Amino acid sequence: YATSMDKRLQVPVFQYTYKGHMIMWDRETKDVHLPGLWHLFKLPKHAMAGFLKINMAMKYKRFHGGSLNIQGTWIPWMMARQLCVQMGWPVREALVPMLG
Repeated sequence: YATSMDKRLQVPVFQYTYKGHMIMWDRETKDVHLPGLWHLFKLPKHAMAGFLKINMAMKYKRFHGGSLNIQGTWIPWMMARQLCVQMGWPVREALVPMLG
């Protein structure tokens, strides 16, 4: 996906759809698209800001502009993995391609 918000000018991603939710992660940096996971877990949108505030030490990226599919917050794979361990049991089969 093309974007001017990244020095590479594009974000090469692995992606798949599970029950209408697009799960994406960057093939090069391994960052994970947080909104896709958040919607998959059926968490309230306002809670995402609280999650990011609690995890202030975490380095995350935000993309605005470019392809609509990649806009939003991207978090490191390890942080996404921790979130999936805590919240993902009901949709664990959907997480196998990303987490193994």
